[in-house]
Amino acid sequence: MAPLARGQSLAVAMSPYGGRVHIGLVADGEAVPDLDALAAALTAELDLLDPPDATART
Repeated sequence: MAPLARGQSLAVAMSPYGGRVHIGLVADGEAVPDLDALAAALTAELDLLDPPDATART
């Protein structure tokens, strides 16, 4: 997880672990009220690059 610095509205963290890349989003709720929409769009775009395999996800 990436902390927000003073004056920062959005932080994005990426961390590889166990053959996967984990992404974390942290936002100021007032500045970024639709963080869930950003997370959904990010997931959809990443799935286009590497479609999910139902057997690989836990």
